[in-house]
Amino acid sequence: MLEQKENIQKRNEYLNQNPYIIIKAKENGVRVMGLTRGRETKVLHTEILSNGEVLVAQLTEFTAAYKIVGKAQVWTPYGEVIAEGEVPKIKEVKKEAEV
Repeated sequence: MLEQKENIQKRNEYLNQNPYIIIKAKENGVRVMGLTRGRETKVLHTEILSNGEVLVAQLTEFTAAYKIVGKAQVWTPYGEVIAEGEVPKIKEVKKEAEV
C-alpha cells in the first residue's frame, strides 16, 4: 500500500512539472494529434475541434508532442503561436492513402 502511494505521489509530481498548453480552433475540423515518445513516433490519439472549441493539453510521460493541423491559436508557457495550416478535405486524405 505504501509503495502504491509513493508511485501516485511521484506521478503527480511529474505531471505538475509539465506545463499545459491551450489550443483554440479558428475553423471547423482542426486536428490535434498527441505524439508518442521513444524510438518511433506514433500518434497516440487525435481530437477534432470545431470553430471556437478549446482543448487544454499537457505533455506527459507518454505524449512528447502535439501536431496541430488547421487554423488554431495556441498558448504555451513560452508565448502564443498561430497555426495557419489548411485542413485537408476527407476526399483528399483518402486519395493520398490509396496512392
